[in-house]
Amino acid sequence: MTGVIGAGQVNAGGGDGYLAKLDSKGKLVYEKQFGTSGKDSVAATAVTAAGDLVVASMQNGHAILAKYTGGDATSAPAWQMDLGALQNGGSISGLAVSGNQIYVSGSTQNMSLDAGGTATIATASSGSSDAFVFNATDDGASVTANTVSYVGTSGIDKAGGLTVGSDGTVYLTGTTTGTFTGQVRNATGTDNMFVTAMASDGSIDWTRQYGGANGQSAGQGIAIDENRLQCARRARLAAWKRQRQSDDRSGVGDDSAGGRFVSNPDSGHGGADLHDYIDQGETLQSLVTKINGEFGSNGQASINYGSGGEDLKIAVKPGVTAKLVAGPTNFDPWRASGSRRER
Repeated sequence: MTGVIGAGQVNAGGGDGYLAKLDSKGKLVYEKQFGTSGKDSVAATAVTAAGDLVVASMQNGHAILAKYTGGDATSAPAWQMDLGALQNGGSISGLAVSGNQIYVSGSTQNMSLDAGGTATIATASSGSSDAFVFNATDDGASVTANTVSYVGTSGIDKAGGLTVGSDGTVYLTGTTTGTFTGQVRNATGTDNMFVTAMASDGSIDWTRQYGGANGQSAGQGIAIDENRLQCARRARLAAWKRQRQSDDRSGVGDDSAGGRFVSNPDSGHGGADLHDYIDQGETLQSLVTKINGEFGSNGQASINYGSGGEDLKIAVKPGVTAKLVAGPTNFDPWRASGSRRER
């Protein structure tokens, strides 16, 4: 707003952001106007389990995250963080709170939106206009920047809303003019909706792209039906157990797997080796998801796409080792299952 919202408020110059609180009967409790000499606005708000108010705002081109204890925005914030300049029409599109974890989504051309170097870039920018998810930890009286993850193509990518599942998976929706790796578009020159799932460490589990009517669609909001999600997880677990039992009976169990990955016992996993087996019907994408689930924050697997096909890449943190162990001679889990093998 460019004026003064109410009695006792002051315009800081240009357009200001403001907050207003209403009681259960719609009666105004307070108004708070704030800003800089530039253009300012409130983009999203959320309330923590403790009743604190988290506000994501745009202030003079910067993404600002702040928390007000007890939801009282008339007092100074308990903490405030400048994520960085969003640049060239960047924006904030979503805000989610899960426990003490805070997630902000938006769009930016800033390839280093890292809160002044305090956040780790978990997934790099594509070098164009990308969607992003920024994660921070609410420490009560202070805040810690964790990661920023970019989601993008060679085109223009804009974030919509985001939400967090009970298992910590972050789901982001948005809109792209490009084509994500492994996805297709059914019409050129259109916007497509996308949905991305991220692990708690900021790594991307998967992205799906959708065309819609005449190839045109946009991703703006997203929500989770936890009941259906939990049913799906239980169904997958049951199917996995049935497959293991079937493999054991047919002699295609762990000892006959096409290969396995082992992380060393000194890598922060409680002294136990972690094993990932290449199963029948495995794809590189399913294998990457499986390995990343074991590694957690100690490493990351990804797929490299090149003219010669696809390759598996594994990167681990210092002090962590990953060992590749061959399976039985001439055993090919992809060929044995009749599925296409990715190279």
